[in-house]
Amino acid sequence: ALQEATPAEQARLHRPLRHAEHARDLGVPQAVHVAHHERAPILLRQFADGAHHILVNERVIERRLWVLVGRRLEAIIGLVVGATAWMPYLGAHHAQALLDAGGAPHEVEALVRDPGGTSLAGLEREVARYCEKLTREPGTMARSDLESVRRAGFDDRDLVTIAASASFENFLGRVGAGVLVRPEEDLAPDALRPFQMEEIRAAGAKN
Repeated sequence: ALQEATPAEQARLHRPLRHAEHARDLGVPQAVHVAHHERAPILLRQFADGAHHILVNERVIERRLWVLVGRRLEAIIGLVVGATAWMPYLGAHHAQALLDAGGAPHEVEALVRDPGGTSLAGLEREVARYCEKLTREPGTMARSDLESVRRAGFDDRDLVTIAASASFENFLGRVGAGVLVRPEEDLAPDALRPFQMEEIRAAGAKN
């Protein structure tokens, strides 16, 4: 896949970047670039390189999610997935992205405690609820789940974009979990803290 990238893209892909910079440059979900951090295993970085090009070449999500929901809701989707499946590496990165998008520390902690989005309002709450259920119980998804997101203002194409984003976050996060990748210490304390609180993890395990 890297042979199909331009020289400029290849240069970007082979130097460590914060995923927010990649998202700004290439307009794809931030989780795709989580593994490009210099401390991530080389295998995971190679996986993320290939995954990025799958998304761009197949036009599954590409720039549409960025335009559709913006940085804040994109971060919420990733944080919901990371908190629901308890994948601290993925979740902490999206917690950082939410903070970078203007979110407050109490919003991050509330969403980690309750990924279903009861602390949110409007379309953010509906998208969080949808992504939480898709992550936790994909086999129970029903038409009513789609209708709730539609009523928030999204059309069928938007639904596919949101579902694809949440699904890809799950995919990449589980690869990271499978090779024991841990959150970097240089993330903001407010991004890391919720995933270091044992009572939150214990509550999530009961659910």
